[in-house]
Amino acid sequence: MILVFGADALIKLNRVGMLAKAATVFRCLLSEEVYRESVLEARIHGYPDAEDLAAVISTHLEVMYSPQIDPPEPDLGAGETSAFALAMTLPGSTPHAIVSDDRQFLRFLIREEIPLFTSISVILLMVEIGVVSFQEGKRALILLRPYVREADCARALLDMEQQERSQEQ
Repeated sequence: MILVFGADALIKLNRVGMLAKAATVFRCLLSEEVYRESVLEARIHGYPDAEDLAAVISTHLEVMYSPQIDPPEPDLGAGETSAFALAMTLPGSTPHAIVSDDRQFLRFLIREEIPLFTSISVILLMVEIGVVSFQEGKRALILLRPYVREADCARALLDMEQQERSQEQ
C-alpha cells in the first residue's frame, strides 16, 4: 500500500517515532510542497524536530513532484492540495491512501470517498498487522495525545486494549 502524507500527520508520526516504522511496511510518499512546509519552513522557524524529520524523510520516504492544481476545496492549503494532486496521479492498480490530521481536508476526503488514514489510524493499523507491539502502539498514542483530539486518542487506546485482550484469549 502507498501512503501519501500531508504535513501535519507526517510531523506527528515522526514525533512519536512511528514514521520510519510505517515506511518499513508501506511505500510512503510526500509532495515537494509538503516537504517544503514540514522541513524547509520548519528550519526557518527554528523547530527543533525539523532536522530529525529531514533525516527520516531522506532515509525512508520519497519526495515526489505533484502537478499544480487549483485547490479542490476553497480553504485547503498548498500542502493538502499537493498531497491530493499527488495521490490522484498514482496508478490505480496499487491501493493508496492520503494520511492527514487536518479536519477540513479529512471532511473533503470523506465526502469525495478518497481512502484516508489519520496519524492515529496508521498506528492502529501497524499494531493490527504486527509491525509494532501493543506496548509500542500505546506508547505512541500517549505521546500523540497532545497533538490530536483527546476523545480520538482515548477511543484508540480503548480499541487497542480490547484488541489486545481478545488476542490473549
